[in-house]
Amino acid sequence: MPSRIHVSKVAVEHLKRFEGFRAQAARLADGRWTIGYGHTRSAREGAEVGEKDAEALLIYDLMAVEKALNDQVFTPLNQNQADALAAFVFNIGVEAFEGSAVLRRVNEGALLQAASEMELWRSAEVGGDPLVVDGLVRRRALEAALFLTPPDGFAPAPTPVVRPQLDEDRLGVVPRTAPLPVNARLDGEWASAEVERPLTKIVDPSLEPPLVVPLANSRPLRTEEDLAWLNRIARAVQPDTAEKEAPLKLPVRLLLFGGVGLLLFLAAIFYAPQAPDGAAAAARGIFGLIGLVMACVAVFRLLDGQARD
Repeated sequence: MPSRIHVSKVAVEHLKRFEGFRAQAARLADGRWTIGYGHTRSAREGAEVGEKDAEALLIYDLMAVEKALNDQVFTPLNQNQADALAAFVFNIGVEAFEGSAVLRRVNEGALLQAASEMELWRSAEVGGDPLVVDGLVRRRALEAALFLTPPDGFAPAPTPVVRPQLDEDRLGVVPRTAPLPVNARLDGEWASAEVERPLTKIVDPSLEPPLVVPLANSRPLRTEEDLAWLNRIARAVQPDTAEKEAPLKLPVRLLLFGGVGLLLFLAAIFYAPQAPDGAAAAARGIFGLIGLVMACVAVFRLLDGQARD
């Protein structure tokens, strides 16, 4: 039986633009290898490829996608819809597509809703965190635009007649945080991606500059800058408790600690000659040693804190 759906050059060029060209094989985090335009099936360590051969490998990979579309899609599609769907399936994988709402909508004949469902596949796990990635948002937007482009031209919807309004049913599509730019290098021994800048979130519009929300893999809160950031949030949430007396700062505690140690050391020195027996003298010697250690620790901590500042 001849195939009903064929992938054209439009899908190939779309994928080449978003996959990016990798001349030398690089290793993925799961141990597999990738080369060319996202090809993994026959990639191996030390392999190299030119752009022409990489395009041939991409077309070879699209054969499996084309077969999946012919096996799973039963609604007639025009060429733009077939190319957009092929690029989409190549990106998310055949198995994910088979269980997706996109396929269900397509087979229902609800093609406009299927295009909307495609735009929801915009998240990826980067550094162990699920993030909305800006590259995927743009990729889904172009695929949806191609999917919705009729081959015989658009039907007119003049503004004075069809005035747009906000679609309340689709408000959940908008991400609550800004999509993050992700940098995926196309050279090197490893194929990986990293976030280019941290996620920002405004807690209170009156707080300037915007507060930085650390990602899960960022450093722990331990600096005075981090403590000041937390205090600003606390004042914004509970302004009536912001004027409470602050606890003793670390230098004051160190001074008290060192002062007690110095007093123990001086007491041991001045009262040691009056010791009536050897046991009392030994006890005073021990207290003097403890006091000396306390004083030295306090001085060292104070000097170390000044050096860090």
